[in-house]
Amino acid sequence: MKNSLLTLVIVAVSAGVWTAPTASQESTPTSVAARGGAPDLGADVALTPVDAAAVHDGLVAVDGDGRVVALGGATTVGDLTGVALNAPIVGIAATPTGNGYWLVASDGGVFAFGDAPFLGAMGATTLNQPVVGIAATPTGNGYWLVASDGGVFAFGDAPFLGADVDGGVPVVDLAPSPGGGYWVALADGTVRAAGDAAAADGATPTGATVAIVPASAGYWLVGTGSLLPGSTAEVFDGRMLVAHYGSPLTPALGVLGENDADASADRIIARAAEFESLGRPALPAMEIIATIATSFPGVDGDYSSPTDPAILREWIDVAADRGLYVLLDLQPGRSDFLTQAQLYQELLLEPHVGLAIDPEWRMGPTQVPGRVIGSVDGNEVNAVTAWLDELVAANGLPEKLFVVHQFTEAMVIDRAAIVDRPHLAVTFHIDGFGTQAQKLAKYRQLRPDEPYDIGLKLFIDEDTRMFTPAEVLALDVVPDLVTYQ
Repeated sequence: MKNSLLTLVIVAVSAGVWTAPTASQESTPTSVAARGGAPDLGADVALTPVDAAAVHDGLVAVDGDGRVVALGGATTVGDLTGVALNAPIVGIAATPTGNGYWLVASDGGVFAFGDAPFLGAMGATTLNQPVVGIAATPTGNGYWLVASDGGVFAFGDAPFLGADVDGGVPVVDLAPSPGGGYWVALADGTVRAAGDAAAADGATPTGATVAIVPASAGYWLVGTGSLLPGSTAEVFDGRMLVAHYGSPLTPALGVLGENDADASADRIIARAAEFESLGRPALPAMEIIATIATSFPGVDGDYSSPTDPAILREWIDVAADRGLYVLLDLQPGRSDFLTQAQLYQELLLEPHVGLAIDPEWRMGPTQVPGRVIGSVDGNEVNAVTAWLDELVAANGLPEKLFVVHQFTEAMVIDRAAIVDRPHLAVTFHIDGFGTQAQKLAKYRQLRPDEPYDIGLKLFIDEDTRMFTPAEVLALDVVPDLVTYQ
């Protein structure tokens, strides 16, 4: 397997920094390398950290399950091993003495250990967006929490110095300044300052920014080190995606299954080049049907057949090597989208792998795929996007594409209730075959308004005079994603 998670967790010390790249998906230890005069800690971190804090002559690191390990002269004073959490841990902050620390979960829950006083939390409050970080005041008698929409929550002697909630680029972390102010870091490397803190010029880290860490003068910004194909941290970023759709198991479900992975990549790259030649930057992509709706119950009785992740892994790795994006498409039958998405969590940890859901194949408890057109409601979609958004945030991944297929209004019930997530490019994909006039009418009827992105499916065999790339680019609203089936 490829080590695709390259997040660097950096903590400040008096004479340098330690870097802790996350462990690979094979659960190899996470090494900690000393830089800039920081002492050699001489050990590996046996967990995948989401954050770390400097204490004494070492560091403490925490993973999403709340397990804490100590290196160098640091010591642990407790953790959440074996505790059933309502939400994953996303940050750690140490007290000035180094004899305590706080952990924070994405729901705003705070857990205090050692001499860290518990001063309040947001765990019982419904948040607009998840918490992504925690920072302690210089006295150790207060702390701030920051949410991905920029909301700041102050406790103890931490002063509230303002928040900048704009719903644009997601906030990823908060760090204290020596005089009691704070810096707020966004995923694109932008830094906002409050109180006595002053934003400084400097380089933007590689990949999506995931953390900001105070130094003796200024701060460090920490990047994921993992980028999307095309060396960007955002899915679209001034370009469109051009995809082929289907299953590696059969050519009957779409053009993607007509060749092996390498040959399919060749065809998709050539297809994207047609749009490039017309002046529109285009990223080639594969949309792979991961679970296939069936007309029979199957082993699980849910009228859906999951594809072996090992088969999907082969295609995902080819896509990574060839610079393609990948969408895993779900047809759940009588199961639900979240249950099926979680089957492929390991694959979705890859930076270049996104998720698509197809409500046509989401059946009720007595329905059979192919006999009726299925549907999904906004609440179920929100459950999937909340889980996927947290997966991205907790693992320092770049923005991930999330697609909802639709060709009738009834397929997506209460679509207006669907939430736009800070770490996802939520896209409504307008499907259905027919004449150009029919497809254009459907496209105008169902395409979403901002901030959502738009997809359009083209059927190579079923469409009557399929739109050419030039005709797609001449539409009054050009789609962000074009998929060929």
